Order: sequence, then structure tokens, then C-alpha cells
Amino acid sequence: MGYFTRNRTTKMADVEMYHSFPTWNSQEETVSPARLAREQEEFHEVAAAQSSEKWLYIPVISRMQWQENQLVALIPYSDQRLRPRRTKLYVTASVIVCLLLSGLAVFFLFPRSIDVEYIGVKSVYVTYEQGRRIIYLNITNTLNITNNNYYSVEVANITAQVQFSKTVIGKARLNNITSIGPLDMQQIDYMVPTVIQDEMSYMFDFCTLPSIKVHNIVVMMQVTVTTSYFGHSEQISQERYQYVDCGGNTTYQLGQSEYLNVLQPPQ
Repeated sequence: MGYFTRNRTTKMADVEMYHSFPTWNSQEETVSPARLAREQEEFHEVAAAQSSEKWLYIPVISRMQWQENQLVALIPYSDQRLRPRRTKLYVTASVIVCLLLSGLAVFFLFPRSIDVEYIGVKSVYVTYEQGRRIIYLNITNTLNITNNNYYSVEVANITAQVQFSKTVIGKARLNNITSIGPLDMQQIDYMVPTVIQDEMSYMFDFCTLPSIKVHNIVVMMQVTVTTSYFGHSEQISQERYQYVDCGGNTTYQLGQSEYLNVLQPPQ
């Protein structure tokens, strides 16, 4: 809707001209767009006939349009639009997804065992001290550590000791070894320095006897591997009797298999 005004002082005729344009009360009736366009066209024709006067059309915001934006719709409580569709389907799907994610988390994060396999002696480096009848053996061993988890584990330390005739002749400790990836295996070598002396000095004659080709002695290898994951520590220990040649430097390609028939372990 709108009204017309002249660009000079308004007279009574102008007021009559304004009142000649139809107006409506938005609270009493609803004006159709077709009727509004038709009556606006008629009013423009009347305004154009006043050639001696200059009119300016100023639009006015319709109260009816403003009030339409303020209306509130009332919907009955039983209306189907108030009831969510497929509610059971959505709830069931959400529960299944949560259970699936929980099951996967438990499957992948559940702690599994760490397998430690003692392969055997890899090499032996032998030295003698003739005057004091002492034998020095640097024994290098091999371990296979397998991680059966779906996450990495840290090998915190390896503690090893060697016993001969129920006497500890060597100890070693390695810290901060390595990290093993998920479902991975690593082979680790570690060396234990040992000394045969004092009450076992009689072994000096055996180990240096030139008439014997292989001077094997029986020692017991003890090893403890400490692993950690998610703030949890786990220790795996193993013990095994091994044959070591104290007569000279030796490298073993396949562990001790080729020497197991030389001597029998003590009873």
C-alpha cells in the first residue's frame, strides 16, 4: 500500500486525494493480491490525469504483512508431525553402533601375552689369566621377543645371569632396549661377561688341555625380560642349560644343536 504527496505545501485537495485511495483494516478483512493490483492500477490512472500536479508515490509497510510474521500455529497433540519417525530404528542402530565400537575397542586394546624365546648362545669370546688360573668368558646370547598385541610395547630392560655348578659366574643388565611394533617380532642379542676362578680354578686345566678338541662346559642361562605398555609392566623369565666351549673363541650359527651330544647336564 502507499500514498501520494506533492512536492510542495499540501492542500485540502491533496488530503481528499489521499482519502480517495482505498485502504483496508488487516484485522477486518484479507485483501487478495489481484484486488490490490486492480485498485492500484485504477489509482495510478487517476493520478496520471492530474497533469498539472506532480505527485510522488511513497510505499507504506502493510500492517497485514507484518502481522503475518507474528502468527503462531497451534497443532493438536495427536498430530502425526509431533511424533518422531523411525524412533525405534534410530535407537536400535545407535545401540548396535555403540556395542560394535565397544567390542572393537576391547578386541584391539585387550592386553595379550609377550612371547620370549631363548634361541641360544651366539658366540663366546675366551681369554685366560695364566698366573691366577682365571678364565674369562664373554657369552653372547640371542632372544626372540614377539609382541602379540595390536599396539606397540617397550622392552624396558633385560636381566641375565650365568651359573656354573650352582655358582653365579656372571651377570648383566641392559636398559631401554627397544620398542616392538604391533604384531611384530624382534631378535635381540645381549652379552654376559663371566669369570671362572677361585674354587673353580680346576676348570683352567680342563679348558686349556690341548689333547681335547672341544672343551664344552655346562652352564645355566637365566634371563628376565621386562616389558611395559599403557603404564603396565610385565616380566617374562626363562632358564635353560647350554653348552659353552671354554677352550677358545667360538661362534655358533645354529645355537647349540651341533654340540648337544658332547656332554650331559649334571644331575
